[in-house]
Formats: sequence, C-alpha cells, structure tokens
Amino acid sequence: MVKNPGKTIYSGRRRTTTRSSGFNSHPDSTGGEFTVVDVPTICVEPTSPTIITFIIPPHEEGQFIGFGGWYNAENSISVEIITDQFSKKTLVPPAAPNWSKLGSLTESQGSDKPTEIQVVFSSTNKSRIALYKFECGIIQHKHLEWAKQERPVLLKNMYTFAPEANFISEAGENIFEYEEDDAQTLPIYLKSCNRCARFYLYVI
Repeated sequence: MVKNPGKTIYSGRRRTTTRSSGFNSHPDSTGGEFTVVDVPTICVEPTSPTIITFIIPPHEEGQFIGFGGWYNAENSISVEIITDQFSKKTLVPPAAPNWSKLGSLTESQGSDKPTEIQVVFSSTNKSRIALYKFECGIIQHKHLEWAKQERPVLLKNMYTFAPEANFISEAGENIFEYEEDDAQTLPIYLKSCNRCARFYLYVI
C-alpha cells in the first residue's frame, strides 16, 4: 500500500500499463513554433478569372487521393470547385483579411487515367487574391491506413481536414493560369504541428 501525498487514505499501486497512445509528439517540434511567409498576390479581373488545375496521377482502388490549399480573398470573390471524383469537398468562404481553405481527401475507386480538378476564382470587380500551398496527389499515412482497416467510420469526414491531412506520397501536377505580383504580398502566419512537425495554417 502507498500513502497518497498530503492525505490520510491509502491506495494500492497503479497497475502495469497495458496500452499506449497511438499519437506521439514529434521529436523535432513542440507545437509552439510559428513562422510568417509573405505570399505574392494575384490580380483577378472581371473578364479574366484565375484558374488552378490539379492533375492527380493514375491510382489504384483503395488509395487515398487529395487536393487543396489556403487562399486569402475578399468576399467579392467567387470560388468554384469543379470535379466529378470528389463527392464531398471543403470550401471555407472568402473572409479577408483572414485566410480560408479548400480541398478534399477521399479513398479512391481507382483510375488508370489522371484525375483532374479545377478551382476557379472569379470576381465582378478588380480584386486581389493570394494562394498558399496549392497541391494535389496520392495520399499515404499510417493512421489513414489504420482507420481504413480498423475504424472506417472515421474516414467519412476526413475531407474536412484537407489540406492539413493531405500527406502526399506521390505529387500530382498543378497548373496555374495567372501571373503573381511579387511587389504586393500578404502575410500568412503558420503554426507548427507537434505530431508531424510541419508548419500549417489551421482554418475552422
């Protein structure tokens, strides 16, 4: 028996640990670090929308695929995601000066051809936007594989965690139809993750 500190009652010793958490802190990150990146802006004209095309490589059934990125735009900007492959998508509306995000993550039915997704930014008046980390590709992570085998119900809302959860193992092609203006930039404030040690912006 062991006496509890500062108390008159006693308790038995703790039993031997039988389980351990599946999530451990990364040795190279505390989760308290942050950095600032200056992101070039893009001019969006009423007659010339900004178009980003994601091209995901051919993939097998059961593989995870995803796309996404963060953007800064005023509410006069209209954002449209055009895709047949992703039935559920994340699209946080424009909210400048705050950053928004868009994207998706899904378990694929397989395709022997590249999968194409388009994101279109349009506006009724001349405006500016900024884009950060617009990426796509085949996704692979041990926890996604675990969920697929042990807890598939967890995958139902994984699209809401794009692009944060898009751990790309095979990158796709990203085609940007615009010209950046390096003279005008917008800052994005990124926080480190104590699980993967990456720097990302978390948008709710």
